[in-house]
Amino acid sequence: MAQTPADPPSTVGCTDASSPFDQSSADVVLRTCDNVNFRVHSPILAQASPFFSDMFSLPQPPRQEILGARGVGAVIPDAIPVSEDSGTLDLLLRILYPIPKPSMEEPGPLVPVLKAAKKYDMAWPVVILSERLTATMSREPLQVWAAACRAGLEYVARGAAVALRNTPMRNALIGNNRQEALTGIESLGDMEGISAGDYFRLKQFLEAQDDVEHIAVLKVERATGSRKAHRHPVSFTTNLPSTDVICRTSSNAGDLEPFRDFHAHRAVLSIHSSVLDTRLAELAEKEQSDLAGDPTRRQQPKLVLEFDEPPEVVATLLRYCYGGYNNAASLKLITQTLAVSYKYAMAQITPQIRMAWDHEADKDPLHAYFTAVHHGLRDCARAAASGLRTGPVAKAMEYNITMETAPSLTYHRLLVYHDSCSSVMRDILTRERIGIPGLVGWRVRQAFRSDPSFSDTQGLTGGLETLGTSGTRGSSSDLRSQIQELLIRQVDNPGHNSNYPWSNSDSRLFIRSLLRLANEVPGEIDAACKAVCISGNIRFL
Repeated sequence: MAQTPADPPSTVGCTDASSPFDQSSADVVLRTCDNVNFRVHSPILAQASPFFSDMFSLPQPPRQEILGARGVGAVIPDAIPVSEDSGTLDLLLRILYPIPKPSMEEPGPLVPVLKAAKKYDMAWPVVILSERLTATMSREPLQVWAAACRAGLEYVARGAAVALRNTPMRNALIGNNRQEALTGIESLGDMEGISAGDYFRLKQFLEAQDDVEHIAVLKVERATGSRKAHRHPVSFTTNLPSTDVICRTSSNAGDLEPFRDFHAHRAVLSIHSSVLDTRLAELAEKEQSDLAGDPTRRQQPKLVLEFDEPPEVVATLLRYCYGGYNNAASLKLITQTLAVSYKYAMAQITPQIRMAWDHEADKDPLHAYFTAVHHGLRDCARAAASGLRTGPVAKAMEYNITMETAPSLTYHRLLVYHDSCSSVMRDILTRERIGIPGLVGWRVRQAFRSDPSFSDTQGLTGGLETLGTSGTRGSSSDLRSQIQELLIRQVDNPGHNSNYPWSNSDSRLFIRSLLRLANEVPGEIDAACKAVCISGNIRFL
């Protein structure tokens, strides 16, 4: 028998796990993503996990025999690669094995272990870890809620939400009735693994004044396919003759063909994109070099330009390049196409695609906001956030199915932006409200305090206070209309008529205030809110 190395090639660069997962009696090796070998016993794995039980019931490959220093043979099982890291697998196996258990006091490190246990259908570790999270709930309810969201444990997340409702932390999170964002939730960091839907439901749960039994804390059936998958029509053709480029894309999952080809013209692509022009020039140079090196090789009739993007995106992009558009495109498809137009530096058609995006975004600004952030379109995200602020209804505060696949941090930043804009609006309206009685209200009240029918400027200042307190959102034109309604009611007040001895100076001051409110203040609020968005204090990406 030929001598083999003491370490087989498959173990090069790997290390062994610590005791008890380094025993020679083990008959299975699990290799983690960070190249640590855990030697474990198949009966324990099979008993704890139907996943491994089914795996071990299948025919196994022959074991590898190697020779040690004395020529004694040892049977080494082939390693089974797993996607977990060594820390996660170590804790999971220690829960399974009849050995002392670690303390498991911090909620965060338990999340990847819970996910692994659910992945391998291990019911016992899920029970143990859920109990540990519940035991930590009174001390760190917010951290436990976050861990339960990431692991998809509804009953643990609900218990943590109930604990939050019953502690002073509830008031700290929801703040006053003027704010939408949860204060202090930034302590969770990037909130990775928590959806905007989870955030929305926690907020709803904490703000509810009555029975909360009907409010779910997690959406158990994750909505990865909540929006019905819409297969966009994939088509692009041109009537122009002599196409000389094949735009090749990889097909969507489920398509019978491995790729999709669209025929186009090098000149058109080069005009619209310097990036594609460079790639086409490199392809042409390579083709000439290959021909020169192999005289028997036939020249390809067309250059093949490969795209990473899906076929529907490339087809839509080509339509714009040839002066057309896709009027059946969804917001998602338009967003993808817009992002690709930036990637390929297509300055001529990008404004047209952006116009189509703006049109679709107006229909569903919250979906537009989430989609823009996902594709790294900062300006579009800002526009969608502004659209939510200026819309007739505060749709950012309403549930939207896209929340289930959107990151919670993205949603939190949107709410912080809205709170900042509301604060700006309150400050400006409060300034104007205080200024009106300071200019004329006191004199008017002194002149007519004997007349009970006269309400001086209270109707106007009270209305401004209501607008500012409620934080009503709207565009400058919407806000102008609301202020004008207040002014009309003030002028129509029966106490205001020509028989009352207003002085000219009082009248001028009052009229000047009214004109400023009607014409200048709405635009000032709009500009101040735009400054909030541009300042960089509110990060959308």
